[in-house]
Amino acid sequence: MPGRVPPSARLALPAVLAALAAHGTAAADLPPCPPGGTDRAAILCEINAARADAGAGPVRSRPSLGDAAVAHSRDMVERRYFAHESPEGEGPADRARRAGYMRRADSWRIGEVLAWSRGETLTAAAVVELWLDSPPHRRILLSRRYRDVGTGPVGGAPVGDPSVRPATTVTVVFGRRSR
Repeated sequence: MPGRVPPSARLALPAVLAALAAHGTAAADLPPCPPGGTDRAAILCEINAARADAGAGPVRSRPSLGDAAVAHSRDMVERRYFAHESPEGEGPADRARRAGYMRRADSWRIGEVLAWSRGETLTAAAVVELWLDSPPHRRILLSRRYRDVGTGPVGGAPVGDPSVRPATTVTVVFGRRSR
């Protein structure tokens, strides 16, 4: 009968749609990221655009990872250091755990990228491009092992004279958890 979908096709359609969704979204299918600025949404947009270009699925914003990222950026600026570990030895997983990301998780994976810039306004596109140009950072940004992300841009420099020229410090924490 015309207009009728056979049962075998009805079962196949969800599988095809799931496969397409798992493959990720092509960069051409994404709306353009807003130009300029380094706010959380712009950084997430640029990361997902880079992931789409590489054939990786998008990462989702998670408030707990965002809290961990902002806290680390602020801590680096306030206490004048630039590193994945705090002066006390606390690392990205410690911060994500404290922010509640690993609550009720049986297993988890955490990755982190950092950047800071002084002077010329740092844009989300520029900072993501810097990370993509660095092989270790590129691996983290494009890894299919991560599903979640939190971005933490704050004003200020982690090193040098804080009164000289504006600066921005950015922490991005990637994660994946399972129960």
